[in-house]
Amino acid sequence: MLAVLLRLGGHEVHVAYDGPHALELIQKMTPHLALLDIGMPGLNGLEIARILKTTGHRTVLIAISGWGRASDRDAAREAGFADYLLKPVEIARLDALLQRLSLELSQTNGTGADHRKIDDT
Repeated sequence: MLAVLLRLGGHEVHVAYDGPHALELIQKMTPHLALLDIGMPGLNGLEIARILKTTGHRTVLIAISGWGRASDRDAAREAGFADYLLKPVEIARLDALLQRLSLELSQTNGTGADHRKIDDT
């Protein structure tokens, strides 16, 4: 459902149903942004973020999770996520986040500033 809404909003969307495929897509396509479920099978979102962080990958990562404790957010921040969205994802919050990141990317000529900020809302 989230992929459909993003496509309707004009975004190019690719879907992976497990961690290894998600990692492969990100490494191959180098998107500006990736929404990663923390609980994916194979490799979870935190593991993918850590791998990408060690390789210097510049994709902005947004965590999606059903777990909302402060320790979960802290783990995501340490792994390299820029933001953390709780399930069910609030579309208005996601849209505001996408607009903010789009503006930041346009101001950095698409090079991607350091987006390592997780909002605790």
